[in-house]
Amino acid sequence: MNPNDTNNPPDPALRAQAETQLANSQPHEVTTRPAEELLHELRVHQIELEMQNEALRQAQQALEESRDRFVDLYEFAPVGYLTLTAEGMIAEINLTAVTLLGRERDKLLNKSLRSLVIAADQDRWVRHIMPIKQQPETSRIELSLKRSDGKVFQAQLDCVGNKPLMRVSLTDISERVRTEALLRESEDKFKYVFDHSNVGKSITSPTGEIHVNQAFCDMLGYSKEALEKTKWQDITPPDDIALVQSKLEPVLAGVCASARFIKRYLHKSGSIVCTDLSTTLRRDEEGKALYFMTSIIDITERML
Repeated sequence: MNPNDTNNPPDPALRAQAETQLANSQPHEVTTRPAEELLHELRVHQIELEMQNEALRQAQQALEESRDRFVDLYEFAPVGYLTLTAEGMIAEINLTAVTLLGRERDKLLNKSLRSLVIAADQDRWVRHIMPIKQQPETSRIELSLKRSDGKVFQAQLDCVGNKPLMRVSLTDISERVRTEALLRESEDKFKYVFDHSNVGKSITSPTGEIHVNQAFCDMLGYSKEALEKTKWQDITPPDDIALVQSKLEPVLAGVCASARFIKRYLHKSGSIVCTDLSTTLRRDEEGKALYFMTSIIDITERML
């Protein structure tokens, strides 16, 4: 039919089909309800939808706040966090790790962590992560890493396998390594001075066990091995033991920090060796007595 032809009447058959379809689509039983009741139900339904929307809004807000807390904890954690791919590429990295490595985040992403390890440690790093790739396990390794400015720092890496990824926490341990190096140097110096001193030296436990240097061994005529199997009481004349203990008791009690007195020792031959003894007590952080640090000078000839 031409829509512009308004003079033609509608098709009676089409109208009849439409009437029939409308009749079939209507419910067989039509009930009428008051308009007030329908309006009430609509308002209740509206309030229910508003309450659901408010609950969804609160849940979304809580989710966003939780996400923000996680981001803060992750980004500003006191240690660096990295996620590595199976190939050892950096997939994720937090701000702390970015700062430690001294590089921009976008220049670290998709970069091999191995390339940040100094050449001398690279093979050790590769050998370390191979087992982690095969099965989930936790391991730790200390490496030297280089920053963008070329400076090197000592790092501790705690690795956890989680196929196909690997989680790594990164800690700067440079200060600890320096402290340990200084401590080893100090211990080496102490050991050298102790072992090579011309004066007799003894580290004596509160119960009497002794660790001695060669000068003290020569003074009493014993080998180092034999002398260190004794206690100071074993190489002291029996009549002198009570006197020596009376000199040491004020130091152990904390009345004084050190003591100096004339002490007699028994030479391996049985003769008496007179000494000028100076001792200081070393305590731990809680004040518990650890050992006496003692210097012994032979004055036998002077006492004759």
